[in-house]
Amino acid sequence: MNSKIYIDKTELIDYINSMLRTAQKYICVSRPRRFGKSMAANMLTAYYSRGCNSKKMFQNLKISQSTNFETYLNQYNVIHLNMRDFLSESDSMRDMISEIQKIILFDLKKEFSEVEYYDSTKLQRSLKDVFLHFIFPLFLSLMNGIVFFVNIKMTWNRRNFIWTSYETY
Repeated sequence: MNSKIYIDKTELIDYINSMLRTAQKYICVSRPRRFGKSMAANMLTAYYSRGCNSKKMFQNLKISQSTNFETYLNQYNVIHLNMRDFLSESDSMRDMISEIQKIILFDLKKEFSEVEYYDSTKLQRSLKDVFLHFIFPLFLSLMNGIVFFVNIKMTWNRRNFIWTSYETY
């Protein structure tokens, strides 16, 4: 970002923020090969992640001029995976999905050890257990153009969660 050739692409964040908590469910961020899908995933992770304080990083960029800049900044628990790692170590799509599930389960159990898991071998059930325990949203970023999934909106309604997701394929 301190480069003379840096191009500010943080308007993508502003657009995603404007879609949160609306009827719009899917946002496709499509780019040709080598045109910044990983950069976009890294930028979104840095913006939404509770794991870092990125206000200073974004303060001189276009997103900082947005009225809701601080509303969503560093407000989400983020799982950030580089798909290239999984693709290179898998013989099939089934193997890759299994490995992704294992690493997410491993990280969930390590990060949220105080959660009582109903079935800690199943990813979907374990994610629900974490949500039920903390009632907070999750941001999942899978890089390299395979999938970009953000689970942002979750509301409580008679023990049912409503999940709104934003995906890129």
